Amino acid sequence: FDPGQIPLLTAPIVEGKADLVLGTRMKGGLLPGAMPWHQYIGNRLVAGIIRLLHRVPISDLGPFRAVSYPLLESFNLRERTFGYPTEIIVKAAQQHAPIVEVPITYEKRWSGKSKVSGTIRGTLLATYCILRITFYRDIQSGE
Repeated sequence: FDPGQIPLLTAPIVEGKADLVLGTRMKGGLLPGAMPWHQYIGNRLVAGIIRLLHRVPISDLGPFRAVSYPLLESFNLRERTFGYPTEIIVKAAQQHAPIVEVPITYEKRWSGKSKVSGTIRGTLLATYCILRITFYRDIQSGE
């Protein structure tokens, strides 16, 4: 992600328009080769499930995000692995917090290999964690 896009993420919070801002690669600039096909399909699928189950109008799980401190403080985050980004979205939705997306550019990794989408093991673990969090009915309590 381009750190120069951070002001795009923080502006809706500063302006009082949102408590969670997700940078969407789907409505921004998803450059060729930036996201493996299985990650793209999985991301779209889970974003769709979250839209249906939690009534949140998102197009991307948005790993490039900003959250207001009061909302973040209220989360009681439990997930320590791949489901962490999804837990933030689901808990914000359960609290009816204002969530917006802003288009961002997502470029191809220029160095190294992703330990999540770059391996079968990472992909399977991420899929399990993300879906487990997505289908929780009440994850506020962590139970």
